[in-house]
Order: sequence, then C-alpha cells, then structure tokens
Amino acid sequence: MTCHQLEEMERHAAQRRETISKLREEIKYLQEHLRWITKEYQSQKIRLGFLEGRECLLDARIDELDWTVRASNCLRMANIFTIRQLAMRSKREFARLKNVGIKTTKEVEEMLQSMGLRFGMTADELESISNTPTK
Repeated sequence: MTCHQLEEMERHAAQRRETISKLREEIKYLQEHLRWITKEYQSQKIRLGFLEGRECLLDARIDELDWTVRASNCLRMANIFTIRQLAMRSKREFARLKNVGIKTTKEVEEMLQSMGLRFGMTADELESISNTPTK
C-alpha cells in the first residue's frame, strides 16, 4: 500500500466517524422530541378525561399513566394509587420516599404540572378541581 492510499483510507475513516457522530446527535434530538410528544399526548389524554371515562382526573389510578419503571415502583411502594393522593403529598415528603431521587421527583412534578396540578395541594383545592368537568 502506498502512502497516498493510506492517507485516502484515513480520510474516509475520519469522514465516517464524523458522519456517525452527526447521526448520534440527530438520534438524541429525535429521542428528546419523541419524549416531549409522548408527554404532551399523555397530558392531553388526561385533560380530556379519557382515562377509563372518569368524570374527574383526580380519581385516575397512577398505574394508568406512563411512568418510568423507577417512578412506578416508588409510587406503588409508597401506597400512592391515585392522582389525588399524589397531589396531596408535599414535594419534600415525596422526595424523601425510598428510592426517589431528583430525576424521579422531576418526572412526577412534570406529570402533575401537565395536569394543572402540583405537589402539596390542599383538599379544598382538589375539591374545586374535582367539581370542574374535564370534558
């Protein structure tokens, strides 16, 4: 093999590495958008009350929503079964649950926000929401 051929092979290899790097960036970009679309779809589904035909989204079971495995396990182990029970927990109280970290707390907080809820809501606040039709 000549020096010129080796240089040509190195140039092609560098181009392939650059192409692979660009493809990886594009994949990350598409994955992030897919996550956003999935969350938006989920929140719209909840807002429109499509969860088992419930009158009130607060009565929706936690396991009807799309959670990460860790979030789902943490909620189940903490005996949190409905959106109402979750919204009544303070953020601090939730963050102190076993195996709950920053990412899980953020995930749950974002899901609550997508429903127009937040951590630490009072019974009166939740009652006013439950009396408002979701359809």
